[in-house]
Amino acid sequence: MAGRKGEVDYGFISFSPTSKKRKTNFVLNSLIAIVIILILVVSASIFGLTNRGDNNQAASESTNEEANTNDQVESEQDTSSDENTETEDTETEDSELEEQQEKEEVDLESGQEGMVVEESTENNVKTTAQNPNWQPVGTEQSNFSNSFDQGTVDWNEKLKAVSYATGLSIDDMIVWRMERGGDPATQAVATVTPKDQSENYRVYLQWVDGQGWKPTEVQTLVKNDKKSG
Repeated sequence: MAGRKGEVDYGFISFSPTSKKRKTNFVLNSLIAIVIILILVVSASIFGLTNRGDNNQAASESTNEEANTNDQVESEQDTSSDENTETEDTETEDSELEEQQEKEEVDLESGQEGMVVEESTENNVKTTAQNPNWQPVGTEQSNFSNSFDQGTVDWNEKLKAVSYATGLSIDDMIVWRMERGGDPATQAVATVTPKDQSENYRVYLQWVDGQGWKPTEVQTLVKNDKKSG
């Protein structure tokens, strides 16, 4: 049976060229839509990954900056703490030095209090002086040895006792002779002058076990008989 114009009749089924074209366009449009959707999905995925990468990098950089800032703050705090500690140590040392100097000055003054001075008839001796208030000057020695070597602990303690008895500071003292006394093991005799040599002294010292050297007598000499020439 013949169909309408433009249709092809193949038995019971007929196909219209217009319908076929519409189907083809529908398929093409569908494919194009799928491709566009895929492109959008892929682009979104790439964009998301890029953003996450940028965010991660930014977060990492921020973390690094915070860490660097914290390290810098800690370093500054440590430096400040070290400076404060050094300042405190210096202040402590200065305070201890001042206390030591004050103690030495007090010792020198106390050595002159209660002094009993008498004229002497001995040759080359103007006066003799004794003081019932004199005390041993202390010691750091656990094993005492009557030493006459300059710079030893015992030598320095002898000088301290001489300074205590005469009122001369060790820095202003010239030691012309340091020799053994009547008991060589526990006694010593020092002949000293101030640096301007305005006076001449002979000091007799006695060792007291565990307590150090104690002056027993100070002679003021007419002249320094230990000075050569």
